[in-house]
Amino acid sequence: MSRVSRPNPLLVVRTRKVASIVSLVCAAACVGPLEDPWRPPPSTDAGRAAPALGGSIEREGDRDAGEAKFDGALGASADLGASADLGAPDSGHPDMGADDGLAPLFVAFGHGERTLVSCDGGRTWVGERAEALEPPGGDWSHSPHAARALVFAQGWFFYAAGWGAPRIVRRSRDGVRWEDVVPRGEASDNWSGVGTRSGVIFGQANRGQRSLDSGQTWARIAPPGDGKGLYASSGDTVLLASLGARSLIARSEDDGTTWTSFPVTGALTDCLEQPRGFASAEGKAGLVSADGAFCFSGDDGRTWRRGADVPGGGVRSLVAVPPGLRAYGSSGAFESEEGSSWTRLGAGPPAAAVTRGASTWVALVEGELRASVDGLTWTPASAPGGGAPLQHVAFGRSVRPQACR
Repeated sequence: MSRVSRPNPLLVVRTRKVASIVSLVCAAACVGPLEDPWRPPPSTDAGRAAPALGGSIEREGDRDAGEAKFDGALGASADLGASADLGAPDSGHPDMGADDGLAPLFVAFGHGERTLVSCDGGRTWVGERAEALEPPGGDWSHSPHAARALVFAQGWFFYAAGWGAPRIVRRSRDGVRWEDVVPRGEASDNWSGVGTRSGVIFGQANRGQRSLDSGQTWARIAPPGDGKGLYASSGDTVLLASLGARSLIARSEDDGTTWTSFPVTGALTDCLEQPRGFASAEGKAGLVSADGAFCFSGDDGRTWRRGADVPGGGVRSLVAVPPGLRAYGSSGAFESEEGSSWTRLGAGPPAAAVTRGASTWVALVEGELRASVDGLTWTPASAPGGGAPLQHVAFGRSVRPQACR
């Protein structure tokens, strides 16, 4: 792949190297002016997949990062070396106390396949890189570099990018050096993704792909439902909300091999209108729409009921904070244990892509990265300005990048 080498005011060039250019998955593209990934593409030629921009920004470590080996059937192995199976968190707050020599990292991911990493709890961000500087046709959401999902699983960060075809899945240990594990054009429709105790899943309702070995091999899965879908997980349970004509919430206990479904009818369908959060932990799960319609399960996703609306609406994020769930909307942050009522925790602007780390939180507030010690009061982070809009944040313990040393 050729490299983009033209000068750009957003980049700092060092002798041909560009230095550093969101437990749930944020359910929508939610930064700046509300950008709704569920809307259809423009009815012009821009509705077709735009061509790639012809290369990627060269980043430190590219030349020795290695290339994934892959066959188009999603069944071949990638000769990338085995990694320690660190497991996926089985609650809303992963145990970060292990003395394993790894570092707690936050990774942010945005359109243009832009990524940054933080090694200090989200206060400062380094290692910026991107695959595209400008959106084809002026529309990031429907481009080959659209940010679809970011997850942490088995010691690796994974992201899925691309609207329509071509699509791609990449992985990284340190959040700076990324390698293909599902080459561009071979990935399924990756509307959402989730890390499980055993692996990682990307996809939508009725089709997806799964890896149980840190991304070395992939297999197709066929969940129920149709159209767009959102994933959530807790322990061995994977949940999928189908947003197509067949509205349902599906549940799997074997990493997506088999599924049972709960039909979404009546008032429950309100939660699938412009969904903004899907979260699960310790047997409790919730699904919330942009206007605050909330659906709750107290039995690990087996059955669902309509809960109380999030006061004020304008919801941008839903996070599992055992023993309950926390929603972030236009009227502040609210918490609920059983979904029947909400307790207001604090005011502030709507926080999107809210992610809980070891002892701090990170979110996108008014389109900018911010950090917090309690998930309620947000402090602007030190991060590079400009660049494509960030969409997702993930947290996990992995290899400390050179950029942080």
